[in-house]
Amino acid sequence: MSETHAQSVSYVRETMLSEQEPPVTERGVIKWIRENLFSGWVNILLTVISLFVIYWALALVLPWAFGGVWNAGSLTECREVLFSFYKDSHDGACWAVIEDRWLQILFGFYPPELYWRPILAFVLFFVALAPVLFAERVPGQLIWFTVVYPFLATWLIWGGAVWTPILALLGFVAAFVAYKILSKVSGPIVANLGALVAALVWWGALMGPIDDSLNRMVGAGRLEDTVASLNQQAEDLPVQIAALEADAEAKASEIAAAVETKNALLVEMTEIRIEEFAIDQQIEPKEDAVQLLNGAEESIGQIEDILSEWGGVPEAASDSEADLADAEAAAASIDGLIADVNKFLGDALNDIESNTADPADVAALLAAGATQADASITEDIDALVAKSDLTDSLGDLIDLATGLTADASASDLAALRADIATASALVQSDVDTLDGIKDKIIAANASDLEAPQAALVANMAQLTQLRDEATTIAQDNFRISSQQTENRGFLTALNSLTERENSLPELRATTQELRDAVPSAYRNMIDVNQLPEDATSEDAAALNAYLGARNQELSVGASIRDTYAELGRVGLRPIDSRQIGGFMLALIIGIAGIVLSLPLGILLALGRQSHLFFVNKICVAFIEVIRGVPLIVWLFTASLLLNYFLPPGTNFDLMLRVIIMVTLFSAAYIAEVIRGGLAALPTGQYEGADSLGLSYWQSMQLIVLPQALKISIPGIVNTFIGLFKDTVLVVFIGLLDPIGLSNAIRADTDWNGIYWELFVFIGALFFIFCFGMGRYSLYLERKLQREHR
Repeated sequence: MSETHAQSVSYVRETMLSEQEPPVTERGVIKWIRENLFSGWVNILLTVISLFVIYWALALVLPWAFGGVWNAGSLTECREVLFSFYKDSHDGACWAVIEDRWLQILFGFYPPELYWRPILAFVLFFVALAPVLFAERVPGQLIWFTVVYPFLATWLIWGGAVWTPILALLGFVAAFVAYKILSKVSGPIVANLGALVAALVWWGALMGPIDDSLNRMVGAGRLEDTVASLNQQAEDLPVQIAALEADAEAKASEIAAAVETKNALLVEMTEIRIEEFAIDQQIEPKEDAVQLLNGAEESIGQIEDILSEWGGVPEAASDSEADLADAEAAAASIDGLIADVNKFLGDALNDIESNTADPADVAALLAAGATQADASITEDIDALVAKSDLTDSLGDLIDLATGLTADASASDLAALRADIATASALVQSDVDTLDGIKDKIIAANASDLEAPQAALVANMAQLTQLRDEATTIAQDNFRISSQQTENRGFLTALNSLTERENSLPELRATTQELRDAVPSAYRNMIDVNQLPEDATSEDAAALNAYLGARNQELSVGASIRDTYAELGRVGLRPIDSRQIGGFMLALIIGIAGIVLSLPLGILLALGRQSHLFFVNKICVAFIEVIRGVPLIVWLFTASLLLNYFLPPGTNFDLMLRVIIMVTLFSAAYIAEVIRGGLAALPTGQYEGADSLGLSYWQSMQLIVLPQALKISIPGIVNTFIGLFKDTVLVVFIGLLDPIGLSNAIRADTDWNGIYWELFVFIGALFFIFCFGMGRYSLYLERKLQREHR
């Protein structure tokens, strides 16, 4: 068999063929293009259409975006610079508004000297996110910074005493301790409720007195030094303000000189281009005349159509009302069209006669400049039709049109229309010749304009720098003037602090005496109007006196606390929420809503799946009510209606109200997304957890929720992106988010008329963050993918 086999097989390869490089069409970019862009005729068609659309869009956008102006102090100056480079307002963007107001768009009215605080908070935000988003790449101990970060960021942005975030954090510590203690003697529900009560007691009853005590303790030792420092500043600050005012005057003089230089450059360029403008003055009326002649020609064509349709002069075929009405309407249309022809021809003659010059005058105007630079311009001017020839031709047409009636023959109408077309072509030839002359003048002036154009660009850059410096001086002046005013008020408060403290015991005693004089049934009332109808005038007077004394006592006590809070503050300068705006406001609301809504949404999803009747129904009602009402309605509720449900005199920060409403709204949507993830899990996962003897919370934490959250990642991130973009709705309740600030900027006389540039910049900022969230979502999905491995 072996010999037969050896003789029947001529050759058997004993080694592998060497590896060969694949064909060019089966590797690299060419392979990708063939498979993805040109795989079939439908794909080829779609590729060609897409490339055309992309080219068309880029051809419009790129010249506008990259041919814009970055240095200008107003929209008017932007247009002046664009015009000096042969562009109009549609040919180039006015990015100068971004250069002028980008800090305001980012930070709102946050004090410029304190920008470092939100910037540091923003940088630390990514450090705090690292152990959450990239746990395998950073040290595990960094998670403690993530826990502390919300309190640190709040302190950095809003300021205040350094112990305020620490005291707030201790509320969570108290809740944790209470939970640990109660969980040993009771179930998880009681332990959680006890933890919530412990935190609320700490924040509501203990945190305030401890904060006041720390302020008093620190402030008492600072009183004399602070008074001396304020007295010294009262002498130094006016000197600084006077110096800043002098600097402002000097800077204003420099700006005025730079503006004069700019205006001189514009005048110089206008003088260079004077011949272009002269040609434009000849082109515009002739272009209008061409349009009018075309209109007259079209009107005659319509007359011919009507006469052709009726076979001559419109006459009724019978005595019926319908035929008579049709004939009258056709005759009226012809009369109207004849009137239009006469009007068009008369207006065209007026444009040529009143608004254009004779070619000899045009030649005389260009003789000193353009014709010397380019001799062919003289030949082009000689090719222009004499003004008298144009006016005579149009005059003859008017004479012919004046005698035009509905009885005109088809040949007469055709001849008139041909004459009008000839006149229109004659005027159009002049327009084309003038356009050619203008192009030659522009080419001749190009070298002369290079120097003033470069000087204008440099001048605008210098002017922008001077204005920025003037703005900095004005901001410093405003800051020091505000500090001077605050110092005066604070010094007055410090000088009267001892007096107010000494008067407080007497006020308390007086209030107690007046309270004792009020009938016991009325002592808890907060307004005289709450008295019943049978109350006597003496009762009303006693209650009124008591309420006045109590309000005075509370006012004095509050003023003492405020004075000590300012005097004993060890930390950062407080910032009011009304000063926070722009993109920083959107970030604060968006990040707070995202961070808070996720755990709340998980709890709501679990509650909706719960078999406990009341828990299930409460969660269902919450989700359906919140989802069934638009977010803007909830924002108006937070802005206007929420205060009605709070005790009188309560000052509930509007931004905090918005964050609460945004969080609740987002949590309702996230709850449904996570419920979908829970429903997607096989029943065997729940049964497996039960077979291991795990409690409900253990099974949720270790088995169910990790899988449900992995399934829900796209929906959760999509909800987060929608929430972040919806933060712009706060503009409707008076918060100055980026859109609100853009409206305020466009209301400024300097930038009135700006539109696209601001929204492009704001849209780019939102896109960066939303795109980043989307990319991380894809990364997380790939990271957690366990199938097909």
